[in-house]
Amino acid sequence: MLKIIFKNLWHRRTQNGWLFAELIIVTMLAWEILDPVAVSISDRYLPMGYDADRLVNLSFISMPDNAAEYRPEEADSAANVSNSSKIARYLESLPEVESASFVGYAPVLNSSSNSFNQFSSGNPAVDTLVKSILTVSYYPDSKFFETMGIESAPGSPSPEELSRLNAGRSEVIVTEDYAKLFWPDENALGKKFVSVSRDGNDTTYTTIVGVVKGLRYQTILRSRCLVFINSRRYDNKIDYDEFTYVVRLADGIDAEEFVAGFGPERRNALSIGNFRLNKIATQQALIDDTEFGYGVTSERKVKTILCIFFLINLVLGTIGCFWLQTRRRISETGVLRSFGAQKSHIVRMLIGESVVLASAAFIIGDLLYLQYALKEGFDIGFTNNRGINIIDNWVGSFWEHFAIVSLIVYALIIICVIIGTLLPALKLSAVNPVDALRDE
Repeated sequence: MLKIIFKNLWHRRTQNGWLFAELIIVTMLAWEILDPVAVSISDRYLPMGYDADRLVNLSFISMPDNAAEYRPEEADSAANVSNSSKIARYLESLPEVESASFVGYAPVLNSSSNSFNQFSSGNPAVDTLVKSILTVSYYPDSKFFETMGIESAPGSPSPEELSRLNAGRSEVIVTEDYAKLFWPDENALGKKFVSVSRDGNDTTYTTIVGVVKGLRYQTILRSRCLVFINSRRYDNKIDYDEFTYVVRLADGIDAEEFVAGFGPERRNALSIGNFRLNKIATQQALIDDTEFGYGVTSERKVKTILCIFFLINLVLGTIGCFWLQTRRRISETGVLRSFGAQKSHIVRMLIGESVVLASAAFIIGDLLYLQYALKEGFDIGFTNNRGINIIDNWVGSFWEHFAIVSLIVYALIIICVIIGTLLPALKLSAVNPVDALRDE
């Protein structure tokens, strides 16, 4: 069968020339259109590393002193601490809530703002390879790690122990992905980061007191590298003008239903002292808002629309070309049928020719696009991914990236070619040989 296929393609090389050139161009265009969409979709659905589906954010504000319900006696620091604790106890008393955590001014994971820092191990061979790191502040004794659903790495204190740990100014908690950049074959617990002053006279050490499994700060970022810092390490006072609690829902509780069912009775119960519930939203809503704020949502929509438009034209164009090309071979199929060729043999031959032709064109188009990619690179998704540490992801691995998107492009082209050939081939194989030869 293969010998016949190659022989037919050689004899029909003139008729197939334009179709071959078209498939080469289609391959390169498909790469240009599909690559950014594949990266964007992949980034969107990469595991977050924590259970975001069960998180709900509740934002509180403090009434201004000119409000009718304002109570001056509830405005001092002791009252603020007490009333904030009452909010936590009420939230945890709700049957749908597993735990609650005070996170300060704004949600800490997937918020639109971010903070970067730099750490050094004192080993130049390693430190030069490590980029800036995202830092997350948390409040001790706030059930932060267990509420967020962050898991401890093997050998590290449990999430509950980490939440209670009042880490000092020279202590941090890191993700294991970040720790492996410095100590790839060792347990990072107890290791120290080194910082040398500009004049070289002062050296300070920061001890790793906890290691957690990798998680992503935002859906637009692929890095699973984070450093967690005690919010009180710089003696920052809590600003109660606006603050947030994150609650972790119990298993089986739908976050959107929980938010929708948070009625006036519960809202009134959270009017404690001068604090009032301002807004309640799921973690997924926060993720969507952050993506929208960075322009990722609109960018993804534009890319997807362009991709769909291209795919429609690709499908219709490719199917149409192969449909016409196959239909023109009615006399050939009539001759084959008159010599006793079976229908299945004709169908397999026609499809085989189309697949071989498309595969050869794809290989050339793919290699041509590779030359462009070697110079310009592939799509990396959100721009900030350039400045952070990417760990084991296909998008950042050149050859893995090339292989995955190439397979997507190839599969798409082959599917279109098979559809465009199969339908007319089935019809041609069923034609009466006498009728086919008479029509010619």
